[in-house]
Amino acid sequence: MELVLPNLEDDPRTRVLMLEELEYDLPRNEVYRSTRLTEVGWRAWPALLREALERYEPQWLELQSKQAGYWLSHEISRRGSKEYRKAVPFDAAQTLAEGQFVRYYLRAVSRRAADDGHALEVVRLKQVQQPRSMSVRLFGTFVDPVQLLESLRQNLGIDPFLGIPPGPNSGLGVVIVPN
Repeated sequence: MELVLPNLEDDPRTRVLMLEELEYDLPRNEVYRSTRLTEVGWRAWPALLREALERYEPQWLELQSKQAGYWLSHEISRRGSKEYRKAVPFDAAQTLAEGQFVRYYLRAVSRRAADDGHALEVVRLKQVQQPRSMSVRLFGTFVDPVQLLESLRQNLGIDPFLGIPPGPNSGLGVVIVPN
């Protein structure tokens, strides 16, 4: 299923703010670094992310990040106290590209809503076959844009404290609710 980002192109400020948020993260070394990327992939990632935020969609970022040598073939995982080696999931590039693009999109939309005095409503940006119970509970609720922005800035990994988005591939995000 494809992501639908309703506030991406409705106002040119969105992409400008997405880039500002990336520029906020770069000097702080706060761009999320997937452990599944190789060193070569990690060195290429910030420039690819910047270009995607400026001009393209998450699908472009996914395709560009699938270059030879950018991804590990295997990773170490844990089951209880035991470590084991497993193949990196086939959709790792999609998960990273969509997840990081959406996080910068959400940060930009949060800033727009805060600047314009609008609320944010939790919506489904991507249809999923099995919605998580947390996603079902959050859907249709309203969140404070300033709190969401801070949550996303402070929690670089997968799960911000507001639970939006509630983990990788959740399909949830927010839209600006006009007054």
